[in-house]
Amino acid sequence: SLDAYWETPDAQWHGPLGIGASGSTYSSPSAATSGSGLPTVTVQGPSNSLYAYWETGDAQWHGPLGIGPGGSTYSAPSVAVGSSGLPTVGVAGPSNSLDVYWETGDAQWHGPLGVGAGGSTFSAPSLAASPSGLPVIAAQGPSNSLYAYWLTGDAQWHGPLGIGAGGSTF
Repeated sequence: SLDAYWETPDAQWHGPLGIGASGSTYSSPSAATSGSGLPTVTVQGPSNSLYAYWETGDAQWHGPLGIGPGGSTYSAPSVAVGSSGLPTVGVAGPSNSLDVYWETGDAQWHGPLGVGAGGSTFSAPSLAASPSGLPVIAAQGPSNSLYAYWLTGDAQWHGPLGIGAGGSTF
């Protein structure tokens, strides 16, 4: 099962709270919180599918929601929540592509969008929100290089930008 643990302002840890069905096969959870502190958790599920769980203001966990069909993810997912409070998820997809899924204000998930062509990532990506709240992805590229991709205000993904030379990341 997928269990959550949390710390409260009194410096006490609580949990586990089962947020995934018992007996389910999940791996590599990634968590992020919105500006209001509400978490989103993504996991690689059965048959290499991509699932999301989220907590709402009603103190209830919701999900799993399959945001990627079977075979859609071949790495641990990475999630970031931007200034809008909406999550973006990055995964290494089929053929080592770098794929992105995102939620919009209409509560719908979209994607995958291949921000990196086949062979562009050789590891699980890392995702973060920039100061403007837009996602930035770092991933291990060909020849153990370190690549960055970023979304700009014109809704276009840019990159890869080689941050590290070949052999700079392992």
